[in-house]
Amino acid sequence: MIVIPKNGEKDWPEVLKKWQNNTTTDLPFGKGRALLYAYYSELSEVRKAEAISVFDAEDIVDPCLFKYAIAGLEDGYDIIQGKIKYRNGSKGLLTALEASEPVIWSNLIYPHTSHPNVPFQVLGPAYFFKTSLPAEIGGWSPFTTSEDVDFGFKAWSLGKQLALLDVYTSELGVETIGSWFKQRRRWARGHQKAITSEYLSGNTKFATLKNRLNFWTYSLNSQLMSIISIIGVPSGIYQLILTITGNAPNLGLIMITITIFNLLHWVYGSYYLINSTNKVYIFNSKREKLLFYARVNPIATLFYSMLWFIPVVLAISDVIRRRRIEWEHTPREGELEFLPARPERVPKSLTREPEE
Repeated sequence: MIVIPKNGEKDWPEVLKKWQNNTTTDLPFGKGRALLYAYYSELSEVRKAEAISVFDAEDIVDPCLFKYAIAGLEDGYDIIQGKIKYRNGSKGLLTALEASEPVIWSNLIYPHTSHPNVPFQVLGPAYFFKTSLPAEIGGWSPFTTSEDVDFGFKAWSLGKQLALLDVYTSELGVETIGSWFKQRRRWARGHQKAITSEYLSGNTKFATLKNRLNFWTYSLNSQLMSIISIIGVPSGIYQLILTITGNAPNLGLIMITITIFNLLHWVYGSYYLINSTNKVYIFNSKREKLLFYARVNPIATLFYSMLWFIPVVLAISDVIRRRRIEWEHTPREGELEFLPARPERVPKSLTREPEE
């Protein structure tokens, strides 16, 4: 076990020198700071390993993830990422809606980001890499609220390749609305900060229109759709009511376009939500399953998407006002509630047995 000391204590000065000859001493508290110390400290044996993986304390890991991840690294990929799911989705309405997020992300959005021309991020847990990678890309940044997003974008900007495994790591979603807002604000702020980072905005690959569109379409999808939904849903309801009553004025080309786009995105996402959830989760009883789908349905998830608008706007305000980065630990509670429905599927290119 590696205990992270306070700034300036023990071998922090040496750690900072190894970290790109960085002389900064006032590092903000957070996971990025902890990972930097664990990687560069002489008191740690982490760098003696051949490969490193990052997990969170509450994660329950499928053992086969390690086997296939190492095979992927041996095949030449720089980062291997497992998928994420939440195991406390039956706790209540909030956790059920939260459980829908990693399902959509892992099966609809994230696979697109493993293409070399699409800026990718890594998720907080369940990613693997060779030990030399952090030193090559400058490690994790403590000056962001999403060190995993920063780590992935930085690796992509330097030409590193990501492979995605269809193996799930089980996490806990937050169970209070206050913790939810804090966590989502931190996530949104980390993504927004990455847009203006030197390694991303100054990269020639990111300068192309196609790659920028991919970034906004995939990496910022949840934030963009919250803004679009907050406009498109009310206008769509308004138009529907006026149409039923026989008094439907023209909303204008821009509003109609937003509404139609929002509708198509909702239909497409709803299909993947239902299809993917059936593959990912297994329930203890029919009652539990019915209750889960009563909470997680296309209508509920649409309004849940709109709820994202608040942390997104707050995060934008933080970036504009240049507020000091403050990484907050998100408290989690919960028990094991449901497990993988069936043996995990692994891409054919990564199904060979790793060498001894």
